[in-house]
Amino acid sequence: MATGTKTGGRSKGTPNRTTAETKQLLQTIVGKELDNLGTMLEQLEPNERINAISKLLPYILPKQSEVKTDLTANVDLNQKPPFDLSKLSDAALEELQNLIPKIH
Repeated sequence: MATGTKTGGRSKGTPNRTTAETKQLLQTIVGKELDNLGTMLEQLEPNERINAISKLLPYILPKQSEVKTDLTANVDLNQKPPFDLSKLSDAALEELQNLIPKIH
């Protein structure tokens, strides 16, 4: 038998039948329990209810992750701009002027 070569069994990407059956069974059970969730939560003490809801939240709302950005830019202020405003019409200049306060 060659080493590292798969000679039998499931082909790549084929789900394990037992795993698929287990997932289906769990989905059925959880689906039935979700119908009773409101009633079950109402029967809990306020402290227990808050605890239960907080444990369920990660399955309903995605967790927020911190996004870091680096807004520093290496700009040569002495460099001539890549555009010439003198070539713009008065209407185009006025439109640009109206846009500038919206950016800041």
